[in-house]
Amino acid sequence: MKNARFWMLLIGLAVGSSRAEEAAASKPWAVQQIRAVEPPADPSGWSANAVDRFIRAKQRDHQLQPADPADKRTLLRRVTLDLLGLPPTPEEIDAFLADFSANAWSKVVERLLASPRYGERWGRHWLDGFGVFYEEPPRGLIFLAASRAASATRRCGSCLSFSNSCRAACAVGPISPNAIAAWRRTAHSGS
Repeated sequence: MKNARFWMLLIGLAVGSSRAEEAAASKPWAVQQIRAVEPPADPSGWSANAVDRFIRAKQRDHQLQPADPADKRTLLRRVTLDLLGLPPTPEEIDAFLADFSANAWSKVVERLLASPRYGERWGRHWLDGFGVFYEEPPRGLIFLAASRAASATRRCGSCLSFSNSCRAACAVGPISPNAIAAWRRTAHSGS
């Protein structure tokens, strides 16, 4: 009888543990425990880094081939449009095409991330959440929030969470008396 209980307990534990594993696997990815995943092998040698190896594995699963590498002009256009929302200027194109250093790409990305245009472009996404607090916020207040969101994004980067971006936008510094007066004039004039 003791052996029967032992085996029943053992089988119960095995069934229970597989159910627990199934339940854990069905949880949304954001609440699952972080685990190390080894990037798949890339026998083609196309991958430049670990992320590329995951991409190449999915391409192989779907019988797709990677596109040819983009030229420098196309790369610059893509990154500038993505980060700033504007195409590169002819001077920026010429400077990048003339730069043959190993870190030319890194210099362009760092320059774009440091640009005020970057903060303005990505700060506006945080302002979409700002509208939640007001049905129709006064125009002067929107301007102050916009300038603070852009400044906070420039200082802190686009990796800020919404709550941290709100704190950063408020922590930019005190509002000048002139800005408050302008806001009051705009808010009370009805325009």
